[in-house]
Amino acid sequence: MQMSFLEAPSESEIQLAVLTKVPQRRRRYLSNVEQFSFLDILAMPEDVFIRVNWSDADIQVMYDRILRDALQTALDRRASPEMREEIWSWINDDSLRPFSFRACCALGTAITEWGVIDHDALRMNIAGMERRTHRMRDERARSQLRRQIA
Repeated sequence: MQMSFLEAPSESEIQLAVLTKVPQRRRRYLSNVEQFSFLDILAMPEDVFIRVNWSDADIQVMYDRILRDALQTALDRRASPEMREEIWSWINDDSLRPFSFRACCALGTAITEWGVIDHDALRMNIAGMERRTHRMRDERARSQLRRQIA
């Protein structure tokens, strides 16, 4: 039954609509997941765990993803200040250890067309991007404040 926008449905039409509505059932899937505590995992024999054979390409992809994720989070204002501070300390640390910023730049596959990424140049570029976005945000906030005052 078609109605215009201005017409109100009658009481019987409302009751009929309520009665004909089919209730939706929520499906519940029970999954058979066994959860272990940390001590249970430590007590398990080693042959229970799956051994992973890492190829050199897999390791390069892992280094690359660590680097990309850290750089995205460092420039993302939605990330917590503690997380961003930790990432910036990781970027500014100049030691060469496994999973350090220098190692990720040297061993990652981020820009293979140009060879190895220079960690100092990348560090300076990322810091420059951070300063520019921070400065633009401050200037935008100042101009909005001036408009509100005026």
